[in-house]
Amino acid sequence: MASLSSLVQLSKIISESVATLEKLSSEHNTPLPELDATASCEDFKEIPGAAKTARVIASAGLQLAALMMSPLEAVNDVVWGIWRAAALRVCLEANVTEILREAGPEGMHADEIAAKSQLDGAKLARIMRLLATHYIYREVHPDRFVNNRLSVALDTGKPVAELFAYPENKHADTTGFPALSSFYLRRTSGETLHDPTTSHSNRLVDCAWNRWLGVDLPLMTWFEQPAQKQFCELFAHAVKGYAAIQPANLILDAFPWNNLPKDSVIVDVAGGVGSASRILVGAHPHLRFVIEDQAQVVSHGNQIWEREFPEAITSGRVRFEAHDLFSPQPVRDASIFLMRLVLHDWPFDDACKILKHLRAAATPDTVLVILDHILPYACATGNAAGTDVAPPPLLPNYGAANSLGYGTDILIMTMLNTLERMHPDFERVLESAGWCLQRVVHIEGTRGFFLPIHAVPMAE
Repeated sequence: MASLSSLVQLSKIISESVATLEKLSSEHNTPLPELDATASCEDFKEIPGAAKTARVIASAGLQLAALMMSPLEAVNDVVWGIWRAAALRVCLEANVTEILREAGPEGMHADEIAAKSQLDGAKLARIMRLLATHYIYREVHPDRFVNNRLSVALDTGKPVAELFAYPENKHADTTGFPALSSFYLRRTSGETLHDPTTSHSNRLVDCAWNRWLGVDLPLMTWFEQPAQKQFCELFAHAVKGYAAIQPANLILDAFPWNNLPKDSVIVDVAGGVGSASRILVGAHPHLRFVIEDQAQVVSHGNQIWEREFPEAITSGRVRFEAHDLFSPQPVRDASIFLMRLVLHDWPFDDACKILKHLRAAATPDTVLVILDHILPYACATGNAAGTDVAPPPLLPNYGAANSLGYGTDILIMTMLNTLERMHPDFERVLESAGWCLQRVVHIEGTRGFFLPIHAVPMAE
């Protein structure tokens, strides 16, 4: 009852304060701000009492968000603020705001913006989408952006040609706010995106994480070193914590498991110690499971199951097998290949190789079930049918209250040089590997990101 009371009080504060602000605005013939405006529009705060009322609305709105977001989401949003800061630094140093100002109201595609700054267009689009989800810039069409009320605060007011010709004078004779932002953001990392040797690369080792470490090893290989045992264990626990953010019943709702015949084989590809399979084993005793991963992970998983679920192992319902993702798939009678948070670790070419091995081992009736993020655009167009779209004036992707997937996208760009995929990305990688995307299962509570994808073998 206490939380409901807080909810009602906050709602009342916002409603009454908005009515007050509208009245003041009307009496003084002064417009209220619009997020999509390309001017700051702060004149209304000169009206006596308006600034305080606006502050009350903002405070209540943020507190309301903290009340309605889960604790894991709210705290995670603070933790991942570093990625928003890094994204903002990239756009500041690439003069994105000034480029968009000269582009005009139609905006500009990320590829065109990136070309002016010698960046990678696909990576810049992801960075700008994260910022647009937090209301800095606006995505008007897929990968096409314009300035808005917040991004114009970063405008030096100078011609783009001058900024690139004389970068050392960028902040001379300006308001100083873009300089202040740049000063604070110097502690974030954007060097790999500006370095011509890494800016357009999709190699796993050409990312910010490797630059920080000073090593030429993929992250997962670096984890395997004995000296990184403690950090590797921290990462394993972190993955468990990330999974806890998702709905507990997601794996159960990912597929109509009850419809599978008795003794159907589920192959949990790169399944770790079998966390996902564990839920299915308990709920569907008629199924059999093969959990595949690297040898040391399989050994650890086997120990856990022999201790906690010995019957599943001794009966043969569950078995662990060491398997390299880039080797031919040994199980040839799978009803389901299950891939949970696997593909986002790999760029396009590697993901294709992994999926081709599964396609070669698939029967005509095998279904590939992928549990991964499917990022929606921050605009209303370009998203797959069935995508949950927020009502206006909310951002179509629910904005900052729904930023988990975009933060993860920048995280894995930084650590693995890979990506969280959009719907067209999944279609492309699956088709290239001989699979046909059959359907996306939209599940309540996933925030439209972590969704099951069903794919079937493409006809030969």
